[in-house]
Order: sequence, then C-alpha cells, then structure tokens
Amino acid sequence: MKKSEKFFHKKVQFCPILRTVKITPEQFHSSSTFTFDRYLDEENTECISGIIVGHGRPKRLQLGKQGTIKVQTFFKVGPEHIVAWLCHFGQVAPEYRVIKNSLGINTDVIEFNVVLHHHVPEYLPIYGQKIVTSYIGMPRICNKCFKTGHVRRVCKSEPALWIDYVDFLFSSGQFEPEIFGDWADIIKSRKPLPKS
Repeated sequence: MKKSEKFFHKKVQFCPILRTVKITPEQFHSSSTFTFDRYLDEENTECISGIIVGHGRPKRLQLGKQGTIKVQTFFKVGPEHIVAWLCHFGQVAPEYRVIKNSLGINTDVIEFNVVLHHHVPEYLPIYGQKIVTSYIGMPRICNKCFKTGHVRRVCKSEPALWIDYVDFLFSSGQFEPEIFGDWADIIKSRKPLPKS
C-alpha cells in the first residue's frame, strides 16, 4: 500500500481541491474533519489526501452529558460573548478550542465543551450578529420559518423574518437584553410605545 493510500481504509468525503501544500502524511493522524488538500509528499509526488472523517459512528450529545458544541463566529464575536449565551443552556467549561485548517490557520469555528441542560438553538442572535451553532443530535431549525422539526426544503410554512425570530427569543424573558447587543435596540424600536 502506498503512503498516500493508507488513509483511505474508511469512508472519506471529498471536497474540491483548495490549495497545494508541502506536507508529510505523518500529520494526518487526527480523527477530526479537515479540508482535503492536494499536497506534495516527501518524495515530491503529488497526492490528494485528507483526514478520515471519524472512527465509527459519532455519538449524539445528550442532555446531562458533556459534549462538544461548534460555533461558527464569522470572526465577529469573541468566545466570552458565546459563553454568555451557552451558559443559559448548560454548564460551559472555561477552556475552548479554535479550530485550525490543515495549514494551521485559525478558522472562524470555536469548540466549547458543554454539559447541556437544554438544547441550544441552531441560530443565535449574539451581540448584533447571526451566529450558527452545531452539535450531533441538535434539533434542526428551518431557516425559512425558524421552527424546529423540519428543514427549508420541505417547509410548507410562510417565510418568517430573522428579526421575528430574534424578537421571539428576546420576548421569552429567558435571556438578558445585553447579550443580544444591537439586536436589542432594533427589537425595542419595533415595539409600539405604551399609551400614557
């Protein structure tokens, strides 16, 4: 078996080739998901490789158990802002991990270890931004009507506005207004003034 082939004994999902990188196969030992690259091995032979996606079936994150939540920040919010939201859904460990790509460059995804007490919504209005969270076993939210239980492809509901979803979370009274950031000001400006 060639050096570049020994990583393909499990099912691998391919992405488009992104870049040419000089890298040695010894770096391909993680079970995490990375982008797949065209690279030159030690003999300068061109190969296509990547990380094997998992070993066996991944476990669902269950309520009351510790697991990992990935948060796509789009480089717009810091970890402390995300923790302010996640602590409403469970116990958040103080350590977090910024995911790096195969070149060692920080991506916009941060992993948090959380013991969940309640499921985290897929979309969170964190400090004026629309932030995406994900974990295995997460109830999906339709990004057309913002209801759980189905996805956009099969949605038969009327489209809802993002700001209506934010208003729903804001009006629930479960979260402090300051963690919404600019969204709180927008929601307050939509509310009719009380009659005196």
